Amino acid sequence: MTPPIEHTDVGAYVLGVLDAHEAEAFEAHLLSCEICQAELKALSALPDLLDELREQPVAAAEPLGAADPMPRLLDELAVRRRRRKVITWVAAAAATIAIIAGPILTAAFTATDPNVVAFPEGVPKLTGSGPTGASLELTVQGRGWGSDVVLALKGVRGPEACELIAVSKTGQEVTVNSWLVPDRGYGVPDSPKPLMMRGGAALKPGDIAKFEVRTLDKKVLVSIPA
Repeated sequence: MTPPIEHTDVGAYVLGVLDAHEAEAFEAHLLSCEICQAELKALSALPDLLDELREQPVAAAEPLGAADPMPRLLDELAVRRRRRKVITWVAAAAATIAIIAGPILTAAFTATDPNVVAFPEGVPKLTGSGPTGASLELTVQGRGWGSDVVLALKGVRGPEACELIAVSKTGQEVTVNSWLVPDRGYGVPDSPKPLMMRGGAALKPGDIAKFEVRTLDKKVLVSIPA
């Protein structure tokens, strides 16, 4: 036999999807329907992920023979439904703020993060490649203290220890920076991201004849005329 249509509203009532008129009608039905009362008690005991937000401890179970707990249970469910709606609204608002502000915040932190290395705009790049497959791009800007260098290295595998050397027109060699190449390497098929690094040399740009990437045992991987 098909149960009265009111019985199917128990789950919807617990989840808070009934409108005010439907909830009022269901509560009136609930007071005289033992089937729905039993089902409501069972559903209200199900784990609710949002219950962890409650500050109050779970009330103790009603002892047998106690006064009818149904009014109190209805009050608790009403509070829970209101809390769920508020949390849903706050989550939606937070998501909207994140969508709007995310790119702005990302740009702000990226622009001020000293660990982010990028080629300066409008500065010509020096490029070259070596017999081992290594390729190098770099920019040089003059500073009061010498040369500010940004480099991108590809086509190297590790483990290896390397350094970028600035060689002056008089043959003087100055280390711009040094680094370790991990096993996976940089700028290779299975690790396509290049090594981006910044360094400096105690030489004026006009005094530099070339740049060389070398291993620490003096093997030249790539050389670029300045």
